[in-house]
Amino acid sequence: GIRRDGLVWFDVRKAPFCIYGLCEAKDGTLPFHRIPTSVAEATSNGVRNLNFCTAGGRLRFSTNSPYIALKCETYGTLRLMNHMPLTGTQGFDLYRDDTHGSHYVRSFIPPLDLSLSAFDTVIDLDTAGLHHYTVNFPLYGTCKNLYIGIKEGSILDTGLPYANDLPVIFYGSSITQGGCSSRPGTCYQAILSERHNMDYINLGFSGNGRAEEAIVNYMADLPMKIFVSDYDYNATDADYLETTLRRMYRTVRAKHPTVPFVFVSAPKAALNEEFYDRWERICKIYREALAAGDKAVYFVDGSHLF
Repeated sequence: GIRRDGLVWFDVRKAPFCIYGLCEAKDGTLPFHRIPTSVAEATSNGVRNLNFCTAGGRLRFSTNSPYIALKCETYGTLRLMNHMPLTGTQGFDLYRDDTHGSHYVRSFIPPLDLSLSAFDTVIDLDTAGLHHYTVNFPLYGTCKNLYIGIKEGSILDTGLPYANDLPVIFYGSSITQGGCSSRPGTCYQAILSERHNMDYINLGFSGNGRAEEAIVNYMADLPMKIFVSDYDYNATDADYLETTLRRMYRTVRAKHPTVPFVFVSAPKAALNEEFYDRWERICKIYREALAAGDKAVYFVDGSHLF
């Protein structure tokens, strides 16, 4: 265990901690998750399982403690994948926040003993005084309970509020979930958040972003600042992509008439025949929306992202 003078643990589900990007986060009867379990089960078996991966989850608080410790109880054992580092699958990382953005401090690195269902680790801070912090949850790992440890007598308060009062919703594939980032703070939504102090929800489900009606209807009911559709890679074929994307656009638009809707095509540096067809289908729905007078639609061309 960790040895630090005056170490005191606090449950992050309780004040003054603020949890972002996770669903029903204050409910300790379930592990942390991203959408209601009933919605996940109605969507697919894959989404049901990936729902407990905490991609996009964030914890914000302020403290003047000279160190910050972290204790994670996982839902099952540690998650290791052969194409991602452990810091990306099960690791947490720490950022210091100010009005100019968030700046990486260090990672909370899990141990290599994959039989463990809990681990603790600590980061010694090199800056004195009261600071705002963000802790990013794991991208593919799980977290049943989470505790933050600080030095006894230190200030513990709420963190910096986000610039946007409503979150940006990102829906998609493993690209969205964060595969194969080296740590949670390098997932693309996290990078945007760090640059712009932006709140968001990561609803990327590796291999399972297929815009089923259950999850689309759920997402359309969420409060949101922007909706980003990024599931091109997981749509089974171009016909499926066109059908489901048009339905998703209309469903979200019916509930949110003026919220920006962003269409993203797969990030392929070279578009072969298959992906050019998919690219064309996305463009077709985007153009339909423009022609119908929708001034809040945007297209991000994945072939230019690299």
